[in-house]
Amino acid sequence: MKIDNNKYTDVNVEAIREACHSNPAAFLVITTAYTVPVAFLLFYNLISIKFLLASAFLGAALLALSLIDVATLRLPDAVTIPLAISGCLLAPAGSFEEMMWRAVSAPIAYAILFAVSRSFVHFRGYPGLGLGDAKLFAASAAWLGLEHLPLVLLLACTSALLVIVVFASRAGKVTLKTRLPFGPFLAFGTWIVWLLGPFA
Repeated sequence: MKIDNNKYTDVNVEAIREACHSNPAAFLVITTAYTVPVAFLLFYNLISIKFLLASAFLGAALLALSLIDVATLRLPDAVTIPLAISGCLLAPAGSFEEMMWRAVSAPIAYAILFAVSRSFVHFRGYPGLGLGDAKLFAASAAWLGLEHLPLVLLLACTSALLVIVVFASRAGKVTLKTRLPFGPFLAFGTWIVWLLGPFA
């Protein structure tokens, strides 16, 4: 089903509904990836109420962004930017120094993926990543801190490669220009690293 990418600039609820209806398998996989780890931690009483509330906010935003990106190949600023701001306020343990570190980490993370995108344009003639991915990566840094981003990228790239292999085996040829939303993988990497936080 062809989706008009411009149709869902601000109507994020419609984008989520479109993702659920047009690609139920992706919806099932994404929602399972978010709910099962939390259910496990809750069952074994491994997380606090404060951590659970912050996780509920972060998980809901990451889940929404993943579904929107699947449906529209877009990551709306209306979600990514507030997520980055809230990360500086909700994620740290409360110290001013930690809040400032998260605030510094976010623009650095954005610059990293922005540079990757510009490099693709320079050498390949097309962007390998969208600026929405860079903003989501910045939000990731705001919630986790710059030091955890290598693991986020490792999880994101590994899961993306696995999906590409499965897609190639089922759908045939995959090229460097095959469009695949990277947002869900970044969100997944962020989510897993966040859940590992209490045990890091």
